[in-house]
Amino acid sequence: MENKTKRRIALGTITRGRPDLLVGLLETYAQMKRPEDDEIAFIVVENEAEKTLGTVIENFDVSVPEQVIYENEPNGGIVPARNHVLQIALDQGYDILTFCDDDGKVSETWLVNLIGGLDEGGYDLVSGPLTLEPLEPNRGIWQHALYESATRRNEQAREKNKDPIIAQAQNAATNNWAFRLDFARKHDVRFDVSIGMTGGEDTKFCIDVRRRGGRVGWVPNALVRDRIPSSRLKLGVQYRRTKGGAINNVNLHGKSKGQTLKRVISNVVEAIVLMIGSIVMGPKMFVRAVMKIADAHGRILSFFGGRVDIYAPDKLT
Repeated sequence: MENKTKRRIALGTITRGRPDLLVGLLETYAQMKRPEDDEIAFIVVENEAEKTLGTVIENFDVSVPEQVIYENEPNGGIVPARNHVLQIALDQGYDILTFCDDDGKVSETWLVNLIGGLDEGGYDLVSGPLTLEPLEPNRGIWQHALYESATRRNEQAREKNKDPIIAQAQNAATNNWAFRLDFARKHDVRFDVSIGMTGGEDTKFCIDVRRRGGRVGWVPNALVRDRIPSSRLKLGVQYRRTKGGAINNVNLHGKSKGQTLKRVISNVVEAIVLMIGSIVMGPKMFVRAVMKIADAHGRILSFFGGRVDIYAPDKLT
């Protein structure tokens, strides 16, 4: 009888300073269904000079039958941490690597569906959707307005991705992500260290995969629930993140000045209308107006070589 070698899947997670959120993710890893014919393991890399998560990892290790690899990455920033996970998976001969953020929670069928989508489409890289967990009822009016704004953007993105053409053109985000490691071995693709603290390293990675002939897909039924920490539900934080995302969008996609200026004008006009409407409609519409201004601000800064440091250690939320 033929002894078939099982395919090996590494589930990667990077984390820094959020043990409570990490525990929530690890609990859903423990509870999720496993692909029947595959072998899995977990890789957790803490982006700190020293390990601080001993008890968290020990508790997780005893809750799952699979191997748990825990290392730290002393070089600050999301890119070194992601490359650390990727290198472990490559060195130990894994076939597929997944990523999910430490503030996520995977659904019971997440891994089965994500890997199924990767296989069915013959893709090299895939990603899936996020849904936002409900906000606790005791939050303030401004936190509710910011949460509603995030939910609205999330729902708009999911609605757009119902169109297969739009979905297949999406850049794969590492908050819900799977990648065939033979592609990395063949093409020597890594997360770009020149990205630094700006964010957008997953967008650049996806662009690099496509440029090397890789096939990128979307798996709509591989669901991850995103938890928004209270520290992120602040107008200044959301403004900075939106502004930084706009800068990255222009810089990474090579948008022309004409395209960028058209978007800036559109955002400013919409912001004025929303700001006027907020006099009657209140904080929710005011937040939408501010996010339009933030997007326009970022795109204007891109004209002058603007960069951001969304993931600098002192600004992580």
